[in-house]
Formats: sequence, C-alpha cells, structure tokens
Amino acid sequence: MKQTLNLGQNNYLKELRSQLIDKAFFVEKLPPNITTIIDYGCSDGTLLNFIKTSDVLKGKNEDSIYPAYYLIGIESDDAFRNSAKSHNVKAYKNLEEFFQKTKKYYDMGKTCVNFSSSLHEMFYEDKYETIGLLRRLQDEYKVGAISIRDMFLEFPWDTSTDRNFINYTETVGLMRTLMECYPLHFGLFIQKHIPSTIMPDKDKLFMQLIHFMLKCIYIRSDEYPEDQFKILLKWEKECFENYLAFQEYFREHNNLDYNKYNVIWNLNYSLPYLHRVWKDKFYNCGIDGIIDKICCFVKTHKQMLLVRKPYT
Repeated sequence: MKQTLNLGQNNYLKELRSQLIDKAFFVEKLPPNITTIIDYGCSDGTLLNFIKTSDVLKGKNEDSIYPAYYLIGIESDDAFRNSAKSHNVKAYKNLEEFFQKTKKYYDMGKTCVNFSSSLHEMFYEDKYETIGLLRRLQDEYKVGAISIRDMFLEFPWDTSTDRNFINYTETVGLMRTLMECYPLHFGLFIQKHIPSTIMPDKDKLFMQLIHFMLKCIYIRSDEYPEDQFKILLKWEKECFENYLAFQEYFREHNNLDYNKYNVIWNLNYSLPYLHRVWKDKFYNCGIDGIIDKICCFVKTHKQMLLVRKPYT
C-alpha cells in the first residue's frame, strides 16, 4: 500500500532536494571532456548519490545504463566515510589513498574537484594544508575543473559605495534581539567572534551578527530544554568554527590561478531557505524591518566554477 507523506515530511523533502540542486549547480556547466567528479569533503555521500540518480544529468547519459560520471568521494572523517561507502559511494580518506588504491595512472585533466560547503571547514581546521591542496590541484594535478559552493557574505558596501543600508542603531538593535532570543548561544559566540575592539566598527559588527544568524539555524528549541550544560556542549563546536575562514582568505589572497583557469560561473546569492528560517525565528521580535533588509541586500553564499585553459 502506498504511503502518503504528511505536510511536514513533504516540505522537508522539498527543502532537501532544493539544497542538493543548489550544491549540484556545477554539473550541467561542466565541459564535455570532464569524465570524473571528486567531491572533496563528501560527508555521507548524499550529494554524489543525488548527482548519480537525479535529473541534473538528464540529457547527459540518456542512452547508457551507467552513471554519466565516475563519482568519487574524499572524506577524512572515518564515520562519514564509512557511511558513504554503505550508500554505495566510492569514498577515500584523501587523494593519495585514492591514487594508491586505484593502482593506475589517473587523468586529473578530465576531473572536476568539487568543494561543497567544505572549504570553510578546511580553512578553519588547517588553513595552510588547505592552501597547499588548492595549489597542488592547480599546479601538480592540473585538474580540469574546480567547483566551489560555500558560505560567503557579501554586503552592499562590497559592491557599491552604499555603506548605510543599515545604520549603527539598527545593528545594535539586531544584536540586542539575538542576545535576548539566544542568551546562552550568543554569549559564547561573543567570546569567540566579537572582541570589544570591533564593537565601534558597524560593518565588522554587522558581519559577525550575520555570521551568528548563519549558525543559529542549527539551534533547536526542543533539544535539552532544561539542561543548559548539554545545550552549550552541543553548541560549542558549531559556535567556535569560523564559517568565514574561507571568505577571509579568499578576499585577502585568492589562491586561484586565473592564468590557468577560466571562471565560467561566479555567483553571489542568498539561499531562500535562510530567509524563511530567519523570518520564522525573528519576525515579531521588533526587528521585522531589519530582517527584511538583510533578506533583500545581504548575499550569504558563493557558487564558482573554474575550468582549466587549454595547454596550461
């Protein structure tokens, strides 16, 4: 007998699919010489399985029973890697293990290495190792394409002279509301990310408040309602991780070699999902106008696809 999903389950599945489509943006943009996709930081392999089975490949492989691409996952976390393998994903601890176990020369020039919501974690955990990896991909492995999708804040003052779309009074009002809504979580966040030295700087303060808002989508009010220690313990890792680590490095140094790669896609945008969550959490808290401004003018993510130039 066919089961029917209730409305909550149906909305969840729609949301999950929309996010996977967003993460798989690069697939339909890849040049025809690309035959392999390596998802670096593949977690449990959900994105690779989505690429293999969904209609993002429609038209690419209609006459074949085989996947249109050779799909590989790289995942350093043992538990996630084992989970990916249990979902029929070929997953390896690192590129070196992949090369060793395939036991053959591998043409990285026909490979796209994808970083989907992983670079910010990698930069936070080991910036110099990540910088080295990006250099090796471009200079040593000479990969055919690099795809990036990650959190990347962009404000009106980044692209124009408009520095006053939100003023200092509104910024302080937003901070006060966040503090009132999540006193434990925000208190710990301030200790890590908002030193007293940036308080007078409206732009830097506002950026960190959006940083917190990106994190607070993971706060569930129904978890440990009476146990503050468990709340802080669960929040600590999420709180301390710097979501903006990749963004900060990219803007200061940008380790991508545009002499060797063409940028065929570069988009700063916001996820509609975030807008829905923020409005659900903060509407009717006295800052509806500020939330509307944030949803209209603040970009939260970046999609980027680089394809290697011929003969480089």
